[in-house]
Amino acid sequence: MNALLARLYGGPLRIDEAGALTWEIATAPYVIDAASPLQQEMWRRGNDRDTVRALRALEMLGAVHLTGGDPDAVAELTALAVRGSRTRLDARERRRRATSRTGKPARCSSSSADRRRGHSAVCERHEK
Repeated sequence: MNALLARLYGGPLRIDEAGALTWEIATAPYVIDAASPLQQEMWRRGNDRDTVRALRALEMLGAVHLTGGDPDAVAELTALAVRGSRTRLDARERRRRATSRTGKPARCSSSSADRRRGHSAVCERHEK
């Protein structure tokens, strides 16, 4: 999903291209060439179906706008999703910069349960 959202951040994406991207990401860790052509076709259809379902769910949440119909359907992030993506990328960049300056993460995360038990938000490994 992260790869799909990152690609959508770059601009509109045809649904068939979205399916190709998610297929490439999903199958990268596997050797599927040994499967029969029928199995590969069924897996690919399932991938494409799930990609469309995910995009429709994002549309219902107001994050994606789908236009056109099969086979020319196009997905595009809404202004809300672009703003959210930009915020997420900015936060990631700030963490990267903080890490590169000090050689260690700005702070290690701990769960709220850990903090309630008195554990520090900075792990022992990085508090020195």
